[in-house]
Parts: sequence; C-alpha cells; structure tokens
Amino acid sequence: MTQEAEEALEGIEAVDSTIQKENHIKTLGSRVTDLEAEVQFKGAEVLRLEGVEKTLDEKVKVAEKKATELQASLKKAQEDLASMEKAKVEAEMSVLTAVADIEKTMLEQVSLLAPGTDFSKVSAYNKVADG
Repeated sequence: MTQEAEEALEGIEAVDSTIQKENHIKTLGSRVTDLEAEVQFKGAEVLRLEGVEKTLDEKVKVAEKKATELQASLKKAQEDLASMEKAKVEAEMSVLTAVADIEKTMLEQVSLLAPGTDFSKVSAYNKVADG
C-alpha cells in the first residue's frame, strides 16, 4: 500500500473513531437525561413517602396516647371491680350474720314462750313442709 493510501486509511479510521465516540457520547447523554428524570421521580417519591411517614408517626402517637388512656381506664375498672367484690363479700357476711342473729333471737323468744322445747333441729335455712 502506498503512503497516501495508508494516510487515507488512517484518516478514515480516525473519522470512524470520532463518529463512534460521538455516538457513544450521544448515548451517554441520553442515559444521563434518563437518569436525571429517574432522580426527579425518585425525589418526588421520597417526598411522598416522607409525608406518609409523618402521617403514620402522628397516628402512632395518637394510638399510643389512646392505649395509655385505655390502660389507665382498665386499671381503674380493675380497682373498682376488686372494691365491689370486697363489698359483696362483706355484704354476704353481713347477711349471714344478720340471719344468725335473727335465728338466735327467734329461738330465745320461743324458748321464753315454750320453755323446755327442743330446738336442735330448728334452723333458719330449713323449709317448712306440709304446714
């Protein structure tokens, strides 16, 4: 090959290389544009998610406050229940004591009217049958 042909070939290769580099630069530019658009989209998504996170944080705080209030209410209700159960036991004991006192008083009164009567089978809890 001649010198001129070699120089022409080198020139063509240089132009081809330049064209390839320019095409590659255009491809990279297009990719940069795509990535910039994706960054903007992701940025908008981040802002939206931050808003959602803030809303959820507020809801969590409200729920925690409500849970604290409910726990206090439950504790109060449990205390009230325990107090009522104690009062019920005391009332039952009072009724039993009153029944025993009434039975004792009745037996004493009857024994005054009928001395010597056997009251061993008499009880306030016995039921009268046939009469």
